[in-house]
Formats: sequence, structure tokens, C-alpha cells
Amino acid sequence: MLILQCRIPTYLVVQAIILAAKSAPFESRTAESAQPDAGTVVEEHEVDGVSEIGYRVEFVDMTGRTVAVVTVPASSFREATPADRPSVRALRSAN
Repeated sequence: MLILQCRIPTYLVVQAIILAAKSAPFESRTAESAQPDAGTVVEEHEVDGVSEIGYRVEFVDMTGRTVAVVTVPASSFREATPADRPSVRALRSAN
């Protein structure tokens, strides 16, 4: 008899999430300017010996261009809700 173990992912691929401001992966921030970023889960990672699931999350600008793709633990973000609204801020140019 074959027994398969299945785990339902906590977050689904292409699910919108809100990254905690303290976890900002691609911009240095101060406490006064810290704002959470909205991203999209693109992949789930399980690592042997690590109890927390990791997720690869993509962040895009307002034109849809990728700004960053980072791998973060599930504890560093939360699910987006209908109460969340996008905010606008200019990032420093990479040029």
C-alpha cells in the first residue's frame, strides 16, 4: 500500500501578499519612511532542517516591470486583504 503525504500550501502561487516593512529586501528604509510592499508569490520552497516554509516573491513597479524577486520566510509577510490599498513612492533610480 502506497501512502502519499500531502501538505496544502499556506500561500498559493500568484497570491498577492504584503511584505512587512521591516523585511524590505530591495530598499534601505528608515523607521519614519517604512511602508509595506505588495508582491506576488511565485514559488514555494521547503528546506530540509528548516521548520519555516520560504516563498519566492516578485515585486513590480506601476508599469508591471519586475523590481525584485526575493526569497523570504512566510513569517515576513501576510495575505493581502480588500482593505489594503497601493501607495505610491519614488525609488532611487538604478542608473
